[in-house]
Amino acid sequence: MKDSTQPPAQNHYPDKDFKRLLPEWRASIESGQQSADRIIRKINSKAPATPQQVQQLKAIQPRGH
Repeated sequence: MKDSTQPPAQNHYPDKDFKRLLPEWRASIESGQQSADRIIRKINSKAPATPQQVQQLKAIQPRGH
């Protein structure tokens, strides 16, 4: 008999959370407040980012001042 009260372990950072937070992260990277690498490290501390998530964040460039 399986105990279904515990969700399975997260293999990757949840895509729905990533999509919800992406606009905030994009603004943070574009404004120069945070780097994509820093945000990726933060994501990875919760659950590993997928290669697609990493690629999306690394594609965001800080705006020139």
